[in-house]
Amino acid sequence: MDSGESSYRRFLEGDKSGFDNVMDMYHAPLVSFITRYVGNENDAEDIAADTFLELLVHPSRFSFKCSLKTYIYSIARHRAVDFARKKRHQIFDADLDVLPDGEDSPADTAISKERNAAVREALANINGEYAEALYLLYIDGLCEDEIMRITKKNRRQLSNIIYRAKAAMKKELIRSGFSYEE
Repeated sequence: MDSGESSYRRFLEGDKSGFDNVMDMYHAPLVSFITRYVGNENDAEDIAADTFLELLVHPSRFSFKCSLKTYIYSIARHRAVDFARKKRHQIFDADLDVLPDGEDSPADTAISKERNAAVREALANINGEYAEALYLLYIDGLCEDEIMRITKKNRRQLSNIIYRAKAAMKKELIRSGFSYEE
């Protein structure tokens, strides 16, 4: 499966449709990622557009040493954090509705929605750095190396953050009355 690098290489070689493919691939998940920082989808759309503009205007800055997804998310995170600081929004304030439901029966759907709501609330109530790490790892499906590049943390720091984040999530879920299973 193309992770965007081959499409971006095509763009660099003159095929304008390659950049369209990159945008099609990453636009929606990127807007969701940014929304957690800025709390507003319209602002997130603007920041995502700025992120793609950065990729378009400065193609030589991407060196293909990391995945294109990691590079795009790094740009977006930096811009979103700057925006959030300026607007004084709290990180992960947005109502996240990205966890998969997957079940078919009405009872299963209701349980799944309740579980997702509990996880969203717990994510919103824990340290923003912890929530970010868990989101990137489990929801966006990034590997630890990619998360290290995005968050600018070393392996030991990231391991500590993930360990503490899991403990904080467990504590928050138990505190909210959610039945926690290991």
